[in-house]
Amino acid sequence: ADKTSFHFTPEKSLAVAPVVDASYLSVSNQYLQLPASGEELQNLGGTQLLNKAATKQNFLGNLDGAGTVHLATHSKVDYIDPLQSYIAFYPTGQEHIDHRLFAHEIYNLNFQNKELVVLSSCETGSGKSAKGEGILSLSRAFAAAGCDNQVISLWKAEDIPTAYISRQFYSHLEKGNDPAAALRFAKLDLLKDPSMAQFHTPPYWGNLIFTGNSTQTDVWWKNSFAFLFIISAAVMAVIAFRFYGKTAKKWSV
Repeated sequence: ADKTSFHFTPEKSLAVAPVVDASYLSVSNQYLQLPASGEELQNLGGTQLLNKAATKQNFLGNLDGAGTVHLATHSKVDYIDPLQSYIAFYPTGQEHIDHRLFAHEIYNLNFQNKELVVLSSCETGSGKSAKGEGILSLSRAFAAAGCDNQVISLWKAEDIPTAYISRQFYSHLEKGNDPAAALRFAKLDLLKDPSMAQFHTPPYWGNLIFTGNSTQTDVWWKNSFAFLFIISAAVMAVIAFRFYGKTAKKWSV
């Protein structure tokens, strides 16, 4: 993907939410249900894999051709062996097929054609700190696979506010905003919404951050023009001020 511009195409998205209803608990009691995780995908089109359809195999089988990938699920960070950190999918009940996508597997995937990956699960931006390497997180694995543009979580994600921010995030993307701006606007929407008052403190929304370089070309030129206009106006103001000062001194003599 072109790292200098971002083009959001909802119909080319792939979203996974395996823990929406209680059916997950019938095959695994390892994770809590995330009932609001399905709501994250309301403003996102494309292929959506929910509950029993959200298996690791279905995800990998639908990965080609997807421009945006959204994973609304559980994840686990291994601070001792970062390559064993993983994203959780729906269990298939087959012992020889694992429902976890490990970091060492992600490194070997091809995400070169992905515009954006949204890792809507706990601590996807956290991990073991290695000297000379930085943070060995799940986010780093996706970046190594080819996608720099990511929305990640720095600590544990709360189900309801994460779903709210995700819905608003995609709504703002469709309006032409780049991911960084869309995420900012989504958080502001939450902070302005009185029905979400219990989630207005930073621990509920501060965990989600954007990392990458995805400024849209058209927005960039508009912002550049505005920036140059402001600078030019400031320079003209300084020149006018100095000229006025000299003139005032001349007439005062």
